Amino acid sequence: ALDFSTIQSEALRLLSEHPSVLEAIQSKYQYIMVDEYQDTNTVQEIIVMKLAAAHHNICVVGDDDQGLYRFRGATVRNILEFPAKFGAGECKQIYLTTNYRSDARIVELYNAWMAQTDWEGGDGQRFRFDKAVEAQNPTPAPYPTVFRVSGHDHADDWGDEVIAFLRHLRSKGILKDWNQAAFLFRSVKNERVVRLAEELEAAGIPIYAPRSAMYFDRTEVRLMVGALLFLFPQMKRLQVLPNGGRLAIWEDYYDPCLMEFAVELRKPENKLLFDWCRRTAGEHAALASNANHAFAGLLYELLQFPLFSQWLRDVDETDVRDSRAARNLAMFSRLLGKFEYLHHVSVLTPNFLDKNLSDLFNRYLRFLKEGGIEEYEDETAYAPSGCVSFMTIHQSKGLEFPLVLVGSMDAVPRKQYDDLDVLLQERFYHRPPFEPMERTKTFDFWRLFYTAFSRAQNMLVLTCQENVPSGKGQRNVPSRYLSTTYGGLEEWRSLYFEPAEIELASIKPVNLKNEYSFTSHVLVYEGCPQQYRFFKELEFAPVRKNAILFGTLVHQTIEDVHKTVLRGEEGRVTDEQVQVWFRTNYHHLTKRERVYLTPVAQEIALAHVRRYVQRERHNWHRLQDAEVEISLLKDAYILKGQIDLVRGENETVEIIDFKSERKPDLVGDREKLDRYRRQLQIYAHLVEEQLGQTVSRMHLYYTSEESGNPYISFPNNKHAVNDTIAAVDAVVKRIEGKDFSMAARPAKACPECDLRSYCDMNFVARKC
Repeated sequence: ALDFSTIQSEALRLLSEHPSVLEAIQSKYQYIMVDEYQDTNTVQEIIVMKLAAAHHNICVVGDDDQGLYRFRGATVRNILEFPAKFGAGECKQIYLTTNYRSDARIVELYNAWMAQTDWEGGDGQRFRFDKAVEAQNPTPAPYPTVFRVSGHDHADDWGDEVIAFLRHLRSKGILKDWNQAAFLFRSVKNERVVRLAEELEAAGIPIYAPRSAMYFDRTEVRLMVGALLFLFPQMKRLQVLPNGGRLAIWEDYYDPCLMEFAVELRKPENKLLFDWCRRTAGEHAALASNANHAFAGLLYELLQFPLFSQWLRDVDETDVRDSRAARNLAMFSRLLGKFEYLHHVSVLTPNFLDKNLSDLFNRYLRFLKEGGIEEYEDETAYAPSGCVSFMTIHQSKGLEFPLVLVGSMDAVPRKQYDDLDVLLQERFYHRPPFEPMERTKTFDFWRLFYTAFSRAQNMLVLTCQENVPSGKGQRNVPSRYLSTTYGGLEEWRSLYFEPAEIELASIKPVNLKNEYSFTSHVLVYEGCPQQYRFFKELEFAPVRKNAILFGTLVHQTIEDVHKTVLRGEEGRVTDEQVQVWFRTNYHHLTKRERVYLTPVAQEIALAHVRRYVQRERHNWHRLQDAEVEISLLKDAYILKGQIDLVRGENETVEIIDFKSERKPDLVGDREKLDRYRRQLQIYAHLVEEQLGQTVSRMHLYYTSEESGNPYISFPNNKHAVNDTIAAVDAVVKRIEGKDFSMAARPAKACPECDLRSYCDMNFVARKC
């Protein structure tokens, strides 16, 4: 496996040791522009300079005052020393010092903040560009823009004050949507920050804090944990350690989860769930032969009952608050799926049940609970409507909010380096030190809070529970590093907020085009919109993934064959080499998909590839290209795909798409074949439009066909392409409109679907 650091070092080695590769890339890119250059590291800078060396057309953009990523090797020296890398007059510097975001008083505050520390080094060296940011509109707004919202010393009323302030703005119509407000902290996992979030939610102010490690405290997750515990009576025995003790998580978390589930189970409306749980728990307690399910399968059975299906029915997936519970349950399915993959659990067995249960609860879930995991986060909506955001200062970088409340006023500069950083500087950076190590904690502290303050558009608020130490172990809040800035601000209750004067900005929508694959998205949706909703939209992890892995394994190994042939190395396509490719692909795919194939299934998949090679060995001369990437760019979305091309008659090409499933009946499976035909029709259109080649025919190749004709072929009907694209438009429109309604359940898809039990109890037919 490669981590990001290794990928970078390997890329540098490739460019350094293989001049032909470097020259090929240099010839391809005449101009290079790098944004956020203050966040680059030494290896990245060397790579960029190598790529730009041929043309010297390079532009870097960045703000040295927002250099926050020293902990992952970034250094502001790259942008500060950039002009010195070129000869006199070669590098032009343009200072972008006009601030178009913030009110003049906010700009004044963070200019004053940056002036509070010394950026000078020896011999006139500076660790910051000389600059003064100016507001586009130098006239301050006629309403309070910079102030504080504080809990009073020893009163423990921070939450009360924050709630009162937010409600005040809301009641006056100043804060029209909760998402106009964002809290920024050094860490959102801090105990006091989590408590503040809980207090706001209890007061009816929704919080969006996906990185606050609150996942395991959510009601739906606690109930699912409690349900799994209930289903295995032997856990009462397995929670006791060999020394007679119990892990703390049982008393702190598992026991309360089990109790909460038991309380729900006794309610009359949960009678069906009670009967099912009692019956299933009895089966597990007396398990004498292999079950037909594992832990993830039990989750899908539990979802059918109202206690859990309440979070899945009629959910608005566009509303983070409304869909949070559903997405948390989906994440739990992924956690169980990963556990089963890591521990090779396909079904529950009598011989290994105790070990599997102990591993799941005493180790796996315990480690996740103690370490904390993040909830769902929608990258296309950084500030969901209806929620106040809680985020780290690092997370807020590049974002802006009308009202920003900066916490962590107790913060102090922290040492940012260790012995490894010293070693890297001395032996591997190949240049003298830049910022003095002992001063980096101060520089980074000032840059961190500059970034926080500069996120605010209309109002900047410093907020904390004030504290004057009265005993050992207590700290000043705010700390002495922030007290000058904080102390100069007025308390919000002494200010007047006139609604007629205040117009907070709205959160800007993030307009990104979504990418879709015909096979992975369009065909899945057309086959069953509910499957699409659960497995694509909500991201539940399917238990029955073997067929997908089987097909991908066959296809990738065939592509290895094709690429070898296209390189003119047909002689390498031996049975032994095919097996090597097959095993390598299987190794990587099982890690990615977290699922295994039985040895029998692996042999069948390998037989598909061998059969293809044997049949087509004398037709290698027809291969023209493999895994050709094509895309359809629409105003609202992008449709992407990959195809293989073979030479056709009269200088045309033909498209081939490989299928490892059973070859369909031309009459009984007409609907499925029509979907495949439409897929190929779009691909043919794109090949002609983007590659300038004429497509004469389109083929489906069924590798499962042992003795008959593996092909199903279609002519390229160019007149039908507009109707086909219009059909895809309609599907994408429904997907993006979160319309997963169905007039009837698809009979062929249901028997092997993980959602079968859920739909048996919850499916409602709706006209599409």
